[in-house]
Amino acid sequence: MILRTYLIGKLHGVRLTDKNLYYQGSITLSREYLEAANLHPHELVQVVNVTTGARLTTYIIPTDEPGVCALNGGAARHAEIGDLMIVMSFGHSDKPIEPRIAIVGEDNRVERTFVGHLPPV
Repeated sequence: MILRTYLIGKLHGVRLTDKNLYYQGSITLSREYLEAANLHPHELVQVVNVTTGARLTTYIIPTDEPGVCALNGGAARHAEIGDLMIVMSFGHSDKPIEPRIAIVGEDNRVERTFVGHLPPV
């Protein structure tokens, strides 16, 4: 059996709201984002800074405070407050997986969610 790596969840277009260099390394995300994008506390995620092109791997720390996306520890050096971010989780399967995508708007609130891929603009 061959296992392939598939996108499971994606938080697209969230803006960085805070950074804390001297906190344990991770990304802090609001639970609303986790629920919308099928992400889980302590899950390994790839974070892409759309503003700069930087990519990093870290894990999620949840917060109940709405609208939060904060990089902690060394990851905080990869972005500035206000940068546009994408957070993605992946999983292994022998069959294709349809990812859950959450699109975040300018107000850092989830605008819509869907399963599958975003149609081209």
